[in-house]
Amino acid sequence: MYAIVGRLGKEHDAYRLNPYQIMDLIALELNTYVEQSDILHVPPNFIICLSNPQTQAAILAEPILQTNYFQLDMLPWCKEHELGPTTMDHR
Repeated sequence: MYAIVGRLGKEHDAYRLNPYQIMDLIALELNTYVEQSDILHVPPNFIICLSNPQTQAAILAEPILQTNYFQLDMLPWCKEHELGPTTMDHR
């Protein structure tokens, strides 16, 4: 399985964001398509499950996806990223 952890910026409310918004942003910004069923909310993060490494690489090529309403830090999935804080450690 290929997966990505989407972490919300600390100033954003994870419970207002839904998988459809993430799907739309990935499609708009990256011209890459994921299904709603591929996005899991594991508070406070989102796990995006992918079927191939090319899609994972395309999404990770843009490590931050941002709108006027939210920011998602995109990280390769690992248990530490899934359970870690809601902001990237190096900021």
